[in-house]
Amino acid sequence: MMNDPEANYFETVRAFRDFWKGYKLPGEPEEMERHDLFEKEVGLEEGEEEEKDKEREKKRRRKSKEYGDYSFEVKQFKGWFRHVQPWVQANGHIISEAEQQNIIDRQQNELKNIERNQKN
Repeated sequence: MMNDPEANYFETVRAFRDFWKGYKLPGEPEEMERHDLFEKEVGLEEGEEEEKDKEREKKRRRKSKEYGDYSFEVKQFKGWFRHVQPWVQANGHIISEAEQQNIIDRQQNELKNIERNQKN
């Protein structure tokens, strides 16, 4: 869904959350050590106890053996999630890259005009 330009942001995040609910996300070793906050951002964790974390890790390992390692896909989703957040509208529509560039260009032109006016 994250590769679909017409996908709704909230539906995409919900699908990701539903897929991983009850499982610990695969991650890079340093992420696991410093406890990445991504899980809380997408609504997968709400501060579970250590016992639940151990059970989730067991489930994740079973799922990993059954379906393979999803580390790369999770990393892609994290990048997408962070990249599109500033461009999400209230209804979940993600502003297209062309529209994003237009907004950036307008802002840069406005800044240039302000700088010119301040010099004069």
